[in-house]
Formats: sequence, C-alpha cells, structure tokens
Amino acid sequence: GKYMETLIGFDTDGIITGIRLLFHSEPIVLIGLKEKNYQTFLKQYPGKNIKEDYSIGKGISMDAVTGATVTVVVQNAIIFRSARKVATEAGMIEYAKGTKRRISKKFTELSWEELIKSGAIKNIRVNSRELGLEGKGAYLDLYFGIVTVPSIGRNVLGDKMFKETVNRLGKGESAIFIFSRGKGSFKGSGFARGGIFERFSIEQQDRGYAFKD
Repeated sequence: GKYMETLIGFDTDGIITGIRLLFHSEPIVLIGLKEKNYQTFLKQYPGKNIKEDYSIGKGISMDAVTGATVTVVVQNAIIFRSARKVATEAGMIEYAKGTKRRISKKFTELSWEELIKSGAIKNIRVNSRELGLEGKGAYLDLYFGIVTVPSIGRNVLGDKMFKETVNRLGKGESAIFIFSRGKGSFKGSGFARGGIFERFSIEQQDRGYAFKD
C-alpha cells in the first residue's frame, strides 16, 4: 500500500468518536474507487471500542469498498493499532506483563503427528458446510508454528532448509511457518504477488504485524 494519514478521535472510555482520512495516495482509491464509498466505509468506526477486537469481516464490513481489500485491511490496522498505542501510553490500556521465555535449542526428532499432538504445531480447520458452502471437505485446513525452535523447524523443514532460514535471521528475530490446503486461502481471495496477506496477521499487545509476499 501507499502512504495514508488518518486522524483518529476517541474518548477516555476508548470509544471512537470520529475518523478522518487526511491524506492518501492509494491508486485503487484514486482511480478505481469512488471517494464517497471510502468515506462510507470509514463511517463504521465511530462508536466502536478500541479495546475490542475488530477485523475486516468481523464487525467491519467492506461492502462499500469491494475490490479494495488490501487497502481496507491496512486502514483498519492503522486505526486500531495507532489508537491502542496512544491509549496505552496514556494509561487507558494496560497489558499484563508475561514472563520472558527463551527458545529451547534442544532437538528431539518428532513426527508430524507428534508435533500436532504436543501442540508444537497448531491446526485450524474450517469445513465448507460451516460456511454454508457445498462440499464435504475442508474449506481451509491451516497449520502454523515457530520455525526457530529446532524440534519444530528441523522436523518440518529438514536440516538444510532450517539452517538456511535461521542464518537469514537477525539478532532477536524469529521465523514462523504457515501451511494450508483446501479451497480457501489465508492469503485472501484477491491476493496478488507482492501484496499483503489479507487474512493473516500477528498482534502482540498494541503492536501488529502484517505479512506480504
């Protein structure tokens, strides 16, 4: 996406009072989408609480801006993450401080089934019928985990690819893997090479991390 400057207002209870897009240079908004449609999209936010979890398709509709999925995912992230960061610094939001954990360097040879059973690899499965679609199979069968843990990364990627991946990481960095099968995709229905994954992100306290190809 391109540069977007957004003014966000919220009260001391964390309720959004107004949203104003001050500046943007998004091609799809400038060329392929009516400005008033984008403003209609932004009108959904006043009244929502920044402390609650909202995402595109979950409390936030994109009916008015169909075709601009990546743009609205970015805009949604800007609104909530920026507001939460300010609220945290102002003492309106407090996050529990967890104990720091070190990644174990110990390696144990484990099968795919053992990794899943132990919880080292997480699985999310959504059947077609759960979404009201025809078919008996999984619409999305998704697996993810931390590559940096040798007992996970080496068993999943193999020794060579594991070493190559770890060697590319900087100090304090970690790597994750995410696999999926089925008709659905964690990348998003309108995903294009070089774009942002619409349906996958990581949030940690007031920080959010989006991923791109």
